Amino acid sequence: MLCASLVTTPALAEVSWHVDATAIDEHNRAAVIAQAGSRQGDQVRVFRRPDGGVILSLRLRPGFERLAGDGCPTLTVLGSEPPLAVALGACRLDARGFEATLGFIRDSTLASGAVSALMQGESMHLTLRLERVGYRHISMSLRGSRIALRKMLGTNVQVVR
Repeated sequence: MLCASLVTTPALAEVSWHVDATAIDEHNRAAVIAQAGSRQGDQVRVFRRPDGGVILSLRLRPGFERLAGDGCPTLTVLGSEPPLAVALGACRLDARGFEATLGFIRDSTLASGAVSALMQGESMHLTLRLERVGYRHISMSLRGSRIALRKMLGTNVQVVR
């Protein structure tokens, strides 16, 4: 009986992109966050800072993995035109995740190839350097990302590559 229930138990589902309009940022201010999760339990968020910065944040799944203290992750987006592959520079790392700036909103325009690709693509892939065991690859669908990112940015913000 136990074997039968293990075979029929569904795998952990991937969380499609959605908006959390009730979030609170690190300074206790209301924030709108576009977010999704991987099948393994990692959480990705994209949010807008008060200074216009648009931030990509990742928190690792619960467990023993820890990020190395140096070396920002790489982001690859497949299905966008053109496909995107970029090292996320100037990121803030801690043992459980990172934050990287994807661009700044100026005069209602966000010039960011990364955000544009996240809105158009089919899947995103992050490569992270771990503290002790090499690298880890995180992949997730971008299903619903265009709508979630548009709601997070606001309809008045134009995204350009």
